Amino acid sequence: MANDTDMGLTNYVFTENITRAWRCFEALKSGQVAINNGNASSSEMPFGGIKESGMGKEGGFGYGIQEFCNVRTAALML
Repeated sequence: MANDTDMGLTNYVFTENITRAWRCFEALKSGQVAINNGNASSSEMPFGGIKESGMGKEGGFGYGIQEFCNVRTAALML
């Protein structure tokens, strides 16, 4: 259901099972996935979505110049 949308900026996953967390990260179609964390971004990470949430990234080390990449990030709090 999470992928059944035209948007794809950020998804949030809360679980104690690390295998499930990474399986969700790989399956979710969004620019960012926050795992056990309410914040999916930092200044070092590229920010941006996919699908109707935008194309390309801004910020982040080395990714701000790659306007048309589908770079994905995950934030995991243990």
